[in-house]
Amino acid sequence: MKRIHLSKILIFSASFFLLFIHSFCVKKEEKLPFAYINYSFYLTDPAFFNLNSIGGYAVIKNEGINGVIVYRKSLDEIMAYDGNCTYQPSARCGVKLSTDQISATDSCCGSVFQLYDGFPTKGPATLPLYEYKVTVENERVTITN
Repeated sequence: MKRIHLSKILIFSASFFLLFIHSFCVKKEEKLPFAYINYSFYLTDPAFFNLNSIGGYAVIKNEGINGVIVYRKSLDEIMAYDGNCTYQPSARCGVKLSTDQISATDSCCGSVFQLYDGFPTKGPATLPLYEYKVTVENERVTITN
């Protein structure tokens, strides 16, 4: 009886020890810092003229964490992403639109994100760009958290 009790304690202790060690070995994903956004513009505004065609984009500086990239995905859908890279986001490295204008590249780690859905096509980033909520009503586009 005493032997069974002792083996249960040893198994529990060994399991706890392995979980404890594993928690230090697993790389933890950093969370993107929060940035409140409530930004509106009209598609008739010349600064946002590119958004009137599919594949068009605009960059809103001084919003979000590292600017906001707005991308026209389809006639019915406009996407908005924070310009802060999701790999080590506390470094606050910004993504810059690539010359192909369908992707954005991080200036620090070299991760590449496609604008169509914000997902990385080249690492080390594994998480997509942070996506903001976009509503369109009568040519007025509103971007919020």
